This record gives sequence, C-alpha cells and structure tokens, in this order.
Amino acid sequence: MTKHCVLAVVLVGLCVGCNKSGGSNPFSESPSSIVRALYMSCNAGEYSKVEPLLSSDLQKLVHGDMGTMAGGIKGICDKESNNGSIAGIDVVSEEIKGEGAMVIVNVRYKDGTMKRNDRNPCIKENGSWKIAPGD
Repeated sequence: MTKHCVLAVVLVGLCVGCNKSGGSNPFSESPSSIVRALYMSCNAGEYSKVEPLLSSDLQKLVHGDMGTMAGGIKGICDKESNNGSIAGIDVVSEEIKGEGAMVIVNVRYKDGTMKRNDRNPCIKENGSWKIAPGD
C-alpha cells in the first residue's frame, strides 16, 4: 500500500460527523455523520476524538510503519484538513449495503479550494459505523 493510499484511508476514517446537539452517540450515527465528525475533529485539532472513529483495521494501518511515516493521526489530520482550514463538508452521497457503506463528500477549504468526490468507505464494527480502509 502506498503512502498516498494510507493517507486516503486515514482521511476516510477521520471524516466522522457529530450530531446536531454537538454530542455523539456512535450507536445512532449514520456513516455520513461519522465521516463529517472525522473531518471536523481533524480540523479542530481534536486528535483524540479521531481514533475511535476508525475501524480496527484502519487503526492498525495508522499505527503501522506507513502511518508513522505520515506523522500518525496528527500528521494525517493536518494534511487532510489543510492545517485546520476546512470551511465545510458537503455529503454528495451515502450508500449503505448491509454492514458496509460508501460516503462521498466534497471538502471546502477557507482559501476557496475544494476536494471533490472524496470517497470514504465505512464498516459497521461492534454496532457502530467506523471509517474503514479504502481499496
């Protein structure tokens, strides 16, 4: 797996969203809310909130050699959030098939740039949606 693939996989895992009340109950969250929460936690520099959003397989990748080379969760979050400059996350689509899902988002940055159609695979693990490794 290339360094770019590991970063993409971690990004997907970091895109978990919060519910409207600002709290989070992983048993009631949708895949798209988890993706949103991931990106926004990265954006706010709340790195400790990111790991619980990642599947066990993705956590292994983040803590492995490739993830370490990318700077761990902090390095990956900083890269994906463009150093905390996300202005918004727009969910393009969410497709759930059993215990797997694909969430596609557009990430808008404060400088006016956008990352379009960012694919975020998710998996239901122990009853909660988590960001999963990508292809």
